[in-house]
Amino acid sequence: MYTKLLSKRLENQNVTVSSFDPGWTQTDMGGNDASRKPIEVANDFKNLLNKTPKTGKFWHQGKVREW
Repeated sequence: MYTKLLSKRLENQNVTVSSFDPGWTQTDMGGNDASRKPIEVANDFKNLLNKTPKTGKFWHQGKVREW
């Protein structure tokens, strides 16, 4: 909800606000059984930064995830 609120507050300042869900990732916290490798998550994040995403959205694997 804070993503939506902050997005609304900053809409006149040309600032994009997004939330990013990396999913279950193979890290110290996620463990080796996690379904995603860190490089996959990094690429998802990089791809999101390289385009102009809609503000106030929640992103997962390049798609808007429903709240």
